[in-house]
Amino acid sequence: DRSEFLFDIRDIHLNGGGALHGGMMMALADIVMGRTVRDALEGQKALTISLNCDFIGPSKLGERVRGTATITRKTRSIVFIGCELAVGERTIMTATGIWKILGSE
Repeated sequence: DRSEFLFDIRDIHLNGGGALHGGMMMALADIVMGRTVRDALEGQKALTISLNCDFIGPSKLGERVRGTATITRKTRSIVFIGCELAVGERTIMTATGIWKILGSE
């Protein structure tokens, strides 16, 4: 119920200020959490129904972002999950999400 992903920042991922774009950080968190949920469901499908992000600090071109996700609770129909994006020991964003398991009532 835990996963880790790596992402290298390229120039196409930067905002006008030269830092990793917040929208890219949100997309990365959604991917990291979504893959973690998918792996934990062993073949069942699920969709994001809530994604909340807190931006902690910037990152820049050439840095490697590590995304880690941990499922905090799983019911028959819902998965709750948390995520952290970090560069080295420096956290740049945290996120929480809720995924709806498809086909469950």
